[in-house]
Formats: sequence, structure tokens, C-alpha cells
Amino acid sequence: MFRKPFLIFVLIVSVANSIFAQDNTSSIYLWVRGDLYRVDPTALTTEPITDSGTVSSPALSPTGTRIAYKEAAQVGLEALDRVEAEGEIAEIDLPANIAVFDASTGNTVTIAAQPEDASLLVEGVPDKAIVRSAPAWSPDGTRIAWTEFDFGTDVSRLMIYDLTSGTTSALIPEIFASITQGRSPEVRWGNHIFIINLSADEAGDQTYFIVSETGVIESTPRIAPVPDDYVLDFFPVEGESQTYVGLFYASGRWTILDGRTGVGVPFPDVPHLVNLQNPETSLHLRFDITPDMGMFWELLDTTMAFTGSPSRVTLSPDGQAAAFIGYPTFNGAAIWSADNITEIPNTGDSETEFEVGAILWGATVWQITLP
Repeated sequence: MFRKPFLIFVLIVSVANSIFAQDNTSSIYLWVRGDLYRVDPTALTTEPITDSGTVSSPALSPTGTRIAYKEAAQVGLEALDRVEAEGEIAEIDLPANIAVFDASTGNTVTIAAQPEDASLLVEGVPDKAIVRSAPAWSPDGTRIAWTEFDFGTDVSRLMIYDLTSGTTSALIPEIFASITQGRSPEVRWGNHIFIINLSADEAGDQTYFIVSETGVIESTPRIAPVPDDYVLDFFPVEGESQTYVGLFYASGRWTILDGRTGVGVPFPDVPHLVNLQNPETSLHLRFDITPDMGMFWELLDTTMAFTGSPSRVTLSPDGQAAAFIGYPTFNGAAIWSADNITEIPNTGDSETEFEVGAILWGATVWQITLP
């Protein structure tokens, strides 16, 4: 099902002040040039949360009260100053820490740091640093997972941090799969399973570990490459009785794998993105592609549709509004509510504006209905 392009045009030019339900006064978060900013969705004011310029991969907790993110470690930044930009280290991922920002207190805590004697590319000193993936929240918001490996080695591990106890453990101490492009494998956490991406690249064979929460590897599906296409992202997709693995391609197509066996399953409709806290009443976000517009998203049962991929749109805490990137310019951000679009001030493409790269508001989950 496609929305006609004129509907998108009409909505773009129809900009007005949005009226928010009380739940939607929770902050919107923007990722801009390596830092996080908080936006008041009512006053439309913006304030910085970080100022390092090295933050990446922010992830909102299922409760919507915390943000976990990856941040380049000082040991890696110092190593960059000692080598040529086009040298070896420029071609791999830098060592990184994992931090958590608590919106209720305004405090930030580093939960995964570098060794005290960390060193990298110092002549006469052995390398000692840790490369980490982006963080992934547990479905209940009490734990955070990531993968990591010691710089210079080829074996990664799956780590779990418990926010209640403040302890870290290795759920899988050794993942025997080659490190590709110097990056630690990305992980996603669905209900009762982890999905670890061991693919060498997005366009080749797709290889995954599907791991239970007890650390048992349930299956290792391998998906043949699709000609002239590549995997844009992968997600846990929640069904009625189990979690599936969803591979979302740049062409807008999906592949859905059984989360227990890794076997592909047929599906009558693509996954929908809904608000996690209010899935029954939430609007549904669906993604598709047309020859004229490219990839776009649409809010089902409304007239709202706009160009962009899943990383450029999210839903409000009550699931009845959306915040998205691409209006009024490619890196600008805006809020849609009740058929009105409100620009978030000072976002856009000029040197004096915030060039928004990611946007967070309400916690979301992918859902699918299978026969």
C-alpha cells in the first residue's frame, strides 16, 4: 500500500503549532555532531547533555527515562593524535566506553570504561584497550548489553550490565567469529533472545547468532546476499508468542526469521513500529519505498507520510505523535501531531544550526502479525 505523493506535499506545507497530550511533555532527544541535546516539546527549547563530540549510538531505555550511549575513549583519541589520519587506526573502530544518562536526575554514569593502564599505539608499550559495540537495552529496562573485544585480538564477548546491582558479567566469554572492519559485533535484545550480527558487511552473506538469555546459542542463521541490495538494519520483531529476527533492506523489503530456529518465515504484512508503553492504542509506523520518492514512512490510519528510514523517525510516549528528521531541511527536525507539523527551532543544515542525525522520544518496539 502506497500513499500518494501529493499527501506528503500537502502535509509538508501545512505547518502549525501542535497540541500535546500530557504524556508527551517528556523530553525529545537529538543526536547532533557527536553530542546529545534535550528538547522541551512544549516550549521547543534546547539544552546540551554532552559536550565531548564523540558520542554515538544513543539508545532510549524501555521506560523512556535513561539513554545509554557509546563514547570514544580518551586512549583512542590520543592514539589518533599520534598517527596519520589515513593510517591504520583510521580504518577501524576506536576503543569506546559505555555511559548511561538518567533523565530524572540529570546524572551520567560510565558503566564500561577502559583499563586503568590502557595504552594504544605507544612505541614500546603493549596495546591495551577495549573496542565496544553500541549498547542494547533489555526489554524490561533493567540491564544493558554490548559486545566487546580487546584491541588487537579476534575474539569478542557478550557483556551484560545490571543497573540494579551495578555489576557487569560476560554472558558469552568467547564468540569465535572473525572481527570485521575492526568493529565489535552489533547486538539487539528482544524478549528472551539476543541477536548478534556477525556479518562481514551489509551486502554479503548475513550471519547471526541467536542466543537465549541464559547464553545458549539457539541457532546461527546465514542468509544469502540479495543482488543489488543490502541490509540497512536488523531488529527484534515481537510476534504474538515469540520474538522474530527482522532484516530490513535498503530496497524496503524485509526478511523475517524464526527467533528459535533461524529459519525464514512467510509474513502477510511487514513489521510495524509502535509505542512500547501503549502498543494497543499507538499509531503504527510502516516503511516502504517508491521509485519517485525512495524510502518513506507512513503513519497508518492517518494522512501523514514522509521520506526517511527507521533511524529518522520515532513515536511519542503515548504513541499518538511522531518526531522526525527531514523537515524543513534534510538535517532539520520536527514534530507531527494531530495533522500539524511543528519545526524544532535551530535544527537544519547551516553551520549555525543543529544537524540532527538521530532522534529519540518514546520507547518503541517492532511488531508483526503472522498467520
